Order: sequence, then structure tokens, then C-alpha cells
Amino acid sequence: MAVEICVWLPAKVTNITTGEVSNNIGHASILIGANYLSFWPREVSFDITAALPVESVFNTYKGDVKDEGGPPDHSVKLQNLDENAMQVFYQRMIAVKPPYYGRGFNCAGPVKVALYLGSGGKSPNFKVFASRAIYPLPEIINPKIETVKLFRTQNSRYSLI
Repeated sequence: MAVEICVWLPAKVTNITTGEVSNNIGHASILIGANYLSFWPREVSFDITAALPVESVFNTYKGDVKDEGGPPDHSVKLQNLDENAMQVFYQRMIAVKPPYYGRGFNCAGPVKVALYLGSGGKSPNFKVFASRAIYPLPEIINPKIETVKLFRTQNSRYSLI
């Protein structure tokens, strides 16, 4: 099997149902086997720069395509990852339903953690770059797995591994 990462870039999007135009900030999700992991804030009008956590929800691929105004701008399939470790993480994410942090554990957080666990704990061999206008804090693009440390140190209810 393979793992597929989907990325939607920031864009102006017109909702095909309502005709409403919005500025999407972009999105990342991951397909692990048959399990699709797409992590969102419950509130649509959530301020991505807010420091406080909000309730999270999960979306489907079809829902992401609708919400983002079309299919992903980029997707990549990866082989030779420990999909069992990634599936355990997926199940834990669904069971725990951790809070969404716009400036920390956002949609890219579960993708990063899943890839980290699937690689056996190896850091990426490439640098991740993002616009500061979109991601104002450098820790969001840090290749280390600080999000897991965050959940280990908080209430055990949010322990993801």
C-alpha cells in the first residue's frame, strides 16, 4: 500500500453551492491505506492566528474537495513507510479528537506526526518553506515533533502516542 499526502494552496474560492467567495488559507491531509485524516477547527470562521485551542472535527476527502473549491493542488504518494504505526496514530487521533491550534497543531500537525511515526522517527531530509503571511510562527514549519511532546505534557486525555 501507499500513503498519500494532499495539499491545497491558499486561494480565493467560490463555493459551488452558495456562490460565496472566501479566502482559503490552504489545507493538508493524509490518506493512510483506506483511512483519510483531515483535521479542521469546528468553527468555519476560526482565526488561524489565534493562540487558543478550539474544538476540532474531521473531514472526508469529498468534503475537503468541496470546502477547498476543488481537488488538491498537490498530492504525493509515498511507499516504504510503517503504515501500521501510522494506522495506530490515525485510530488514536479519531479516539482522542485533540483540540485544534491555529498556531500549532493545525491541519498539518497530524500529517507531520503520521509521517514522523511512519518513518520510524526520522526527521525529514528536506526543508519545509511557507509564507510568513500564512504561517506566522516558525515552530509550525519546524521538522521536529514538538506536537507530540505537547500532548505528552498535557492532560493524558490528549496523549496521541
